[in-house]
Amino acid sequence: MLFYRWNLGRLLGHRFLQLSHLGRKSGKVRRVVLEVLRHEQGVYLVASGWGEKADWYQNLLASPKATIQVADREIEVQAQFLSPDESEREIDLYARRHPIASRLLLRLLRTEPSQQWEDLARRFRLVRLLPEVDPCFV
Repeated sequence: MLFYRWNLGRLLGHRFLQLSHLGRKSGKVRRVVLEVLRHEQGVYLVASGWGEKADWYQNLLASPKATIQVADREIEVQAQFLSPDESEREIDLYARRHPIASRLLLRLLRTEPSQQWEDLARRFRLVRLLPEVDPCFV
């Protein structure tokens, strides 16, 4: 988060983003830096490696409007939650595109030595962050 606080988010490019969202209990702005799984036409796909237990995921369920900072841009977004089947397909695509990163994630997140990538992928929950459309331009 320091990169974004010091206005150096551009160094992380489109591979990471900072998500600013409202805490579901506190109502305060909370921030988390997330890896971008995929980015197309202004839509960003991010994953919760801890599934539905992650605080940022729970907060978005309660209040799906948020702001992301990508590189040096700030964008108002609406969270859209993928189904478990959609999430598994996207995680599989990610693993094929980023084999080294997926092996590293497996080592970091697995809870049992025998766990494989497919077992871990079932736990992930994915969120599509869609840019808010300004009603003046519709």
